[in-house]
Amino acid sequence: MALHISKKSPEGKSGIHTENKPEHDPLKNEGEIMPTKSNDRNWTTENEKEWLNNIGQHNKNRRNNLTVSHALQFYLEASKKRVNWGSMNKKEVIAYAESLLARELDVTVAKCR
Repeated sequence: MALHISKKSPEGKSGIHTENKPEHDPLKNEGEIMPTKSNDRNWTTENEKEWLNNIGQHNKNRRNNLTVSHALQFYLEASKKRVNWGSMNKKEVIAYAESLLARELDVTVAKCR
């Protein structure tokens, strides 16, 4: 359920109202094309790679158990649906994400030994 603050609700009432809309789940609709901002030409391949360096680490206080390797796996799955790469080099970004995932999995295996 989403909370909206507006002058008028769908019923014509003023103030705060709720709307019965399902929350967005990026993994729910497989095969769905993932929208991106088509006008964001300033985000470069290097920006995306820097963002990938920190994926899964931005908030250690989250209650979910999303590991870096899981976040990278989800990113790679979502990248298959991404239609607009802006000024980024798609092949370079995906190869970089795959190398980060391989390195992360190697570290995980080494910790288990």
